[in-house]
Amino acid sequence: MFAAAAAAAGGPGHGTAGGGTRKAYALGGFVDGPVGAPQLAIVHGGERVLTPEQQAAGGGGDSYVPIQVTLTLDGRVVGSALHEALLRKQRQGGTLRFH
Repeated sequence: MFAAAAAAAGGPGHGTAGGGTRKAYALGGFVDGPVGAPQLAIVHGGERVLTPEQQAAGGGGDSYVPIQVTLTLDGRVVGSALHEALLRKQRQGGTLRFH
């Protein structure tokens, strides 16, 4: 993806527009220049622009990362482990309460 964006911009991460030079950020990166100095940017829907303070605070918002876990249990193994845990609790003089 970066290679295609860079090629379209005229080189590896750079291109020309009206005689000037522009830098491509297809894969992200830091903006050149002094911190806080105004820079022009083209942004796309769904992208997020963060201040240095927001970045330092962890990105300026919540992140959602879907994780899928497939778990296969053997009922006999689970039952045996549960039985042993209950017996241990009983031997220790613990009270078993069921709701």
